Amino acid sequence: MPPCGEAKMTNQNSNFPFSDGRFSESELVQLQAQMEAEVQRRLSQVLNEVFLFRAELAVRWRLSYKALAHWNSDPDAVIRPRKIGGRVRYALSDILAAEQAASQCPDKGGE
Repeated sequence: MPPCGEAKMTNQNSNFPFSDGRFSESELVQLQAQMEAEVQRRLSQVLNEVFLFRAELAVRWRLSYKALAHWNSDPDAVIRPRKIGGRVRYALSDILAAEQAASQCPDKGGE
């Protein structure tokens, strides 16, 4: 008999961390499948994307390294950095989109 205030464990041999009766076995299986699918989706996005380091983008856009570093905290920045593996990187697709937008803006030296 469980101690007072403790929920009785169901499915004690289950591999699920929340098998304390709050979720049914089928709900846990469904949640696990959804989580695994989301992890795979996000992982494939990162693996299929090309990223530039801050120094590479600074050279490409002729900006100082510090200017790009400042954008980390600026919500209105032209491009948002991503932290991958503890390092700041910029997605090439975001860079190209920002360059395309800038080229279509006549007051920014585009056309």
